[in-house]
Amino acid sequence: MIDYGAKKGQPSWFLAFQLTGSVFPHCFLIVFPISVLSLVLKILHDQNVFGEGHEDVVTGFYFLSDGAPWGGFSGFVSFVIVFRLSAAYSTYWSAYTTANAFLGDWSGAAASAVSCCRGSKCSDAKVEVFLHKVIRLFSMLSACALQELSPRKSHQVWGLLTLNSVGIDEKSLAYLDGSNQRVDLCYHWIQQTVVDAQSDDLFGVPPPLVGRILNELSSGMGKFGDAKKHATTQFNFPYAQTCKWLLILYSVLMPLMMVRWSDWASGAFIFTFVQLFFIWTLEAITIILENPFDTSDRNCIDVFQLQLSMNGSLLLLLNPRTRAGPPELSQSALTGDVTGDYEALQRRDTVHKAVLKQEGWQLTDEHELGVSFENEHQRCCCCCSGQQLPKEIARSKSYCRIRYGIIDNQKTAAIAIGVFGDDLIIVVPPTARKLKTSALIIVQSVSGRATKVGVKKISIQDRHKLHKEHNWLPDDYEKFLFEYQDLPAAVYKAGGWIMNLPVASVRRQEELAVEKRINEAKQADKEGLGIDQLSTLVTFEDFIDKLMQEAELTREEANLEWNRRKHLPTEYDQDTDPQGRLIIELNMDTFKEHLAEVKKREQTRIKKLEDARQQIQNALDHGHIEPLAKAIQVAEVETTMSDKELQEAKDRLTSWRLVDGKIQEAIAVRKEGVIRNALREADEVGLKNATWNAASELYRQLVIEGAQAHLKDALEMGDIEHLMVAIEKAEKDMAGISDKGLKEAKDRLVTWKEAQEALCQACESKAPSELKGSVDMSVAIGLRSRKVALAKQLLAEHCATELEELDTAMKAGDVEKLAAVLADLAEKNVLAAEDMKRGNERLKAMQNAQKALQEGLSSNSLDALRSATEMAEEAKLQGATREEAERKLQELEAASELEAALQEADRMEAQKTVLPGEANARPM
Repeated sequence: MIDYGAKKGQPSWFLAFQLTGSVFPHCFLIVFPISVLSLVLKILHDQNVFGEGHEDVVTGFYFLSDGAPWGGFSGFVSFVIVFRLSAAYSTYWSAYTTANAFLGDWSGAAASAVSCCRGSKCSDAKVEVFLHKVIRLFSMLSACALQELSPRKSHQVWGLLTLNSVGIDEKSLAYLDGSNQRVDLCYHWIQQTVVDAQSDDLFGVPPPLVGRILNELSSGMGKFGDAKKHATTQFNFPYAQTCKWLLILYSVLMPLMMVRWSDWASGAFIFTFVQLFFIWTLEAITIILENPFDTSDRNCIDVFQLQLSMNGSLLLLLNPRTRAGPPELSQSALTGDVTGDYEALQRRDTVHKAVLKQEGWQLTDEHELGVSFENEHQRCCCCCSGQQLPKEIARSKSYCRIRYGIIDNQKTAAIAIGVFGDDLIIVVPPTARKLKTSALIIVQSVSGRATKVGVKKISIQDRHKLHKEHNWLPDDYEKFLFEYQDLPAAVYKAGGWIMNLPVASVRRQEELAVEKRINEAKQADKEGLGIDQLSTLVTFEDFIDKLMQEAELTREEANLEWNRRKHLPTEYDQDTDPQGRLIIELNMDTFKEHLAEVKKREQTRIKKLEDARQQIQNALDHGHIEPLAKAIQVAEVETTMSDKELQEAKDRLTSWRLVDGKIQEAIAVRKEGVIRNALREADEVGLKNATWNAASELYRQLVIEGAQAHLKDALEMGDIEHLMVAIEKAEKDMAGISDKGLKEAKDRLVTWKEAQEALCQACESKAPSELKGSVDMSVAIGLRSRKVALAKQLLAEHCATELEELDTAMKAGDVEKLAAVLADLAEKNVLAAEDMKRGNERLKAMQNAQKALQEGLSSNSLDALRSATEMAEEAKLQGATREEAERKLQELEAASELEAALQEADRMEAQKTVLPGEANARPM
């Protein structure tokens, strides 16, 4: 049967869209064409294709116009279908009840048979023969009963799984296989076996107790008869035929009614589909329920699971731990004090709690885990929509170690973290292939390497299926590659989402073997094949040849696979052929799929490793810190890169970060030498990130600024030797960076050298014109060498009279005289340009001062005259205009002082004439 209960994390309405086991697809194929017909008829009716009014051949009948006949007919059809559905459901439920009842009786009879053998006086070997024989017979009895209830022919031919029926003698098996009353035959065999055991004094109990075995066996046979009645007796044929014709007629008339009653074509389609769809689903459900043991339908009773449950119960009876006897009281249970023992008996406890205490499970708080539960709890509350982490978890020092088990059908190592709420949280290797019910988290290994582990949640009861030891081959299970530190704290920090993980299944190898047989049986049932046709047993030679030819393995690899399967008898069928040779199961299709999966995983692992190495190398080539750190993290967590490779990359990353810090400090200092040293260290370790770019740009800027400053100083100094040194230094410092300002400085140097050469020639010839031209050119280009000074001195000696005349005119302060002297000197062209410039500047200043004096005199303004007088003083202007302006200034200042004195006297006089009352009333 289908378990359609909502899974954890799955909405409850999800089953409404589930197609597995649903009758909706089948009913849709029936109803959809009829609904389309209703739509077409409505469209044609609206276009009066069938006539108008009572002449309409589709809707002109009385019973289509009046809803009463149709309503009665619809109610009748619904009643007939629902009545049959009710009877079918009663049949289904009774069949399921009686099937479990007779299996329960036979399981109880087998348990009684095993229990009655305790204390037997016969030899242990004889008791074991009886027990193994009777357990096999009970398994065969239940299998024959269930396959007889099922209408599937394959069940009756190939049978259901039993407990090593090969252990029964060949003649008996052949007789049973050819019998038409297999259940009665097995039932009689068990009766005979019990009676023979009683006659041989095999039981250690009185005969009345032995009769209980036969009573339970007989009771189960009676209930099997009831179940057979439900399985083989079909529903009344005339009633079923009537229901079918009613549905057909109802489906034919429904489109005609919808054409009459609906106003829209879409309404005709929708209402036809809805009414017919659900009435046909009821019919389909009825047919399913009337055949409760038809395993071709997933909604029927699963005889495979019933037989599996029966076999499990029988195996439990012969388990050595079960047969060891009832449990013993512990020494602490009874102390000899009757009252104290009675009071101790009244203490309430549970079996599970007692076992957990014995295993050493204790609550752990945040101090032991090293995690702040309050903070983590608050963080979980704001980001998790599911359950919240408990504030305390249960841990056991003896249990929370590496254990081994089959989790989600995957052999793997596991480490128990603790009991979170009602479930046990474990971690598994990240290489586990089936991580659908888990999630990966990043943890730290003992060596400090960041890596991943898978987190899973299992039932607390399933912890008994995790063992301390195993007998698996190294390649058959997933193992941890590292030792981890602080796993509980890391899992707890992962957040409350771990509480929402689905519960993973933990299974024993025996359970997987049984499930394999059941799946083979179901496949055989589906394809009409025998189980032996699906499971092929081959000898060693054929095994090796097939793997070498079809799977392209080497002989050594094929030998390893043979030895591996040889040590896993519960996973792979093993037997001996008539020659006594070992034969082992080999399904090439399954093996090829497994081999392809292994190769794919290996290729994926290699590709991840190569990609991680390439990412690290790219980051090293580009010299960027963040990409390198990310690449190292990916390689560390996602791949199996060696610690040596990772450490080399980490060392480079550490050196980069150290140099990056030095570069940032150098940028803050903004000193050329410090930045140069930091960049040199960066070049040595290969760092070329954004900080390096910023430092390089700043270094180029500082170098350019320094070179420009040196060139500027040399140009201002006007010395050829200093300029040559500055150019040489700038070329060296700015090599490969910039040539800004160098061309200008070099051009200036050439000009200076030409001027220097002209100065030398002028000084040698001492000709006034040459001296004047060379000096003027030198002054114009900013040359200030000793030759310039010498040339100026020589020129001054030749022009002493003219200079004296110019100085005299400048000291006289007469504008007209200075202008005349300058005009005469300009005509003679004997003074140096800078001397003429000095005289012209003085003349201009004197002219401006004279103009200001004239404007001040005309405006009669005290401030204008005062400003003009100051300008005349600075320009050393003399003459009548200045004298007149100064006199006028004195008069204006005296008049201003007199006016101020009169105003002050008036104010004082006004204060003396104020009345006392007015003085008091005047505001402060």
